[in-house]
Amino acid sequence: ETIRTPSYPGKSPSIHFYPNPTKEWVIIETEISPEQMIQVYDTKGNLVKNQRVQSVTKQSFRVDLSGLPTGQYFIGWKEMDVKSMIAVLKW
Repeated sequence: ETIRTPSYPGKSPSIHFYPNPTKEWVIIETEISPEQMIQVYDTKGNLVKNQRVQSVTKQSFRVDLSGLPTGQYFIGWKEMDVKSMIAVLKW
């Protein structure tokens, strides 16, 4: 499987996320369905968290990293058969 930034016909969606680095949570602004599952992986590729989207608005969602130790994490999700992933640093 290929992991890439989403690409939809006729659209040029973008992904914005903040704060990065973070201490507790990350807000991700992109197009996503409210029932999607979000996966958080550590640098070894281990799944450390699996959660349903916690919508902040229709075009953004929040991922809680507060229970994880300091380090780099990869947050992934799938929308319209396209997988997306971002890297965040938790301190």
